[in-house]
Amino acid sequence: MGNRTRNGKAWVAVTCCITSRKTSLYKNHSLRFDFTNESSAFDKNGNNKISIRNVKSTVSLNFVTGRGGAQADISLYGLGIERLADISGKADGIVGEGQKLNVEVFADDSLVFSGTMLSSIANMNSAPESSLMITASSNVDLQNMPASPFTAQGAQSVEDVISSICASAGYEAVFNNVKGMTTSGSPHFEGSVFEQLYRVCSDYGLAMSATPPTKVEFWPSEKNRDDVIPFISREYGLVGYPVFSNGGLMFQTQYSSLLCIGRYVDIKTELPHASGRYKLTSVRHELSSWMPNGSWHSICIAARTAEQRAEAQQNNG
Repeated sequence: MGNRTRNGKAWVAVTCCITSRKTSLYKNHSLRFDFTNESSAFDKNGNNKISIRNVKSTVSLNFVTGRGGAQADISLYGLGIERLADISGKADGIVGEGQKLNVEVFADDSLVFSGTMLSSIANMNSAPESSLMITASSNVDLQNMPASPFTAQGAQSVEDVISSICASAGYEAVFNNVKGMTTSGSPHFEGSVFEQLYRVCSDYGLAMSATPPTKVEFWPSEKNRDDVIPFISREYGLVGYPVFSNGGLMFQTQYSSLLCIGRYVDIKTELPHASGRYKLTSVRHELSSWMPNGSWHSICIAARTAEQRAEAQQNNG
């Protein structure tokens, strides 16, 4: 951890290392899936919760810079026909109106995703390892939740406006580098909770990300998400070599929850001219359990700012 200067002011950057490859490669990882039926019960006893663990499974978690949340693609194998019926969509595999199923995903007992299921399709052609393929999103509730219009007289704190909209939906707003921002006039926002938050972010240049279970994070799109800066190298998580792609850098690491969009990372690699600081713009976590040689890694795309790119070109001659 070291002191830095930004705009003439001192700040603190927290540098942390991704788990070493040896630690991650030789560990048996676990995935747990907790399902909640908010529209009815799963059985005649009125139970509306199901927890599944110690089964063959895969999860792909996708995060992209913008104003949305995470998307999860889940595959569960070897479930019985009753369990398939419990968790699958009631019409064409789509979880539609009248049926609301939520899922939480735990990686090594740490919550990594919480969201609403969009589809859940059973595939019995692979018996005896029948599979259930689930798609879920972390911001469906925000998109579907109705909200009263937000109106206030005179310029308002952007933090107060966002906090009020989030609180009306039972969410907590978390801010970084937003303090001191005010609206340009008397704010008025209409639509669902998500539409109102999206409009605020669009008007004032903010990025937004729904994080499990009931938080929404906000930070300026052109700045860092927070002051945590993961360090990645061959000794600390990096798998193979990065690849330059569309003005950015694509790389793969052992899985780490420290890798999230909007956060800076420091990379050290033998690839010429690639070492340095980048901002994560896309993160995909590929996880699996009870699968030989299964995935437990993260695939990232990161970019330098124009200022960082010019500095790198100067340093590299």
